[in-house]
Amino acid sequence: MHFTHRYGAQILKARISKTLVWERGGLHVRYAIARIGQGHFIWVQPLAGT
Repeated sequence: MHFTHRYGAQILKARISKTLVWERGGLHVRYAIARIGQGHFIWVQPLAGT
């Protein structure tokens, strides 16, 4: 996700949060929150689960 952070910050002029990890009920993901203007987006990378 590091490449995604750089891409978002440079190309989209986004402010990106630090990468966080969330795990619950067998679902395990890495995510970051991107702020572009007034919008908020979440970039999610699945690590495990169904």
